[in-house]
Amino acid sequence: MIWFVFNLTCPLFEEIVSMLFSVSNVQTHKVFKLFCGFCLAALLFLSGCGSSSGSGTTLLPPPPGDVVSTAALTLSPDVEVPPVTVPSSASGSAVVTLNQTTRTLRVQGNFTNLTTPLLPIADFGPGHIHIAQPEAGQSFTQATGPVVFVLNMLPNPGNQSGSFQLETSLTPEQVTSFLAGAYYINIHTEANPPGELRAQVVFPL
Repeated sequence: MIWFVFNLTCPLFEEIVSMLFSVSNVQTHKVFKLFCGFCLAALLFLSGCGSSSGSGTTLLPPPPGDVVSTAALTLSPDVEVPPVTVPSSASGSAVVTLNQTTRTLRVQGNFTNLTTPLLPIADFGPGHIHIAQPEAGQSFTQATGPVVFVLNMLPNPGNQSGSFQLETSLTPEQVTSFLAGAYYINIHTEANPPGELRAQVVFPL
């Protein structure tokens, strides 16, 4: 489109300048070749600046002064509760960002090499953040609990690898529970319905 406009307008500009300033057609042509070339380069540069280079949305950094905690997690079958019934070599990772000032949570992660396809649990899908409810003498990592947040799962063909994400608002009580390490990520599969990949959300002190 830009090249079409370039070829359409340059001859018109040449004719106008030739009439106004009584310069030769050769001189006019040279001047406007340079002028239009410069304009074309500028338009291409500006159009490139306005486009996105990636397919995803670029997340803006939090405003200065916000209190933000970030946890880099490893998802593993070895920490599942109860233990996996079908041995698994699956793995995954996630970055969880908690903005305590705005009480917002962001999760971005991936998983691979599941034993079998993902298994949706009821209407909640196959990937969640649960809150652990330990019994007396148990830690959060030893306990299970109900689904609180549903992850947006983005599986690859075959449903045995892919990525997941979440962005949500929190209550003050949920912020406190996250900082205490009560929540965990859990991914369910057909072979291991209670969960095949788990990671406790623990923010560094």
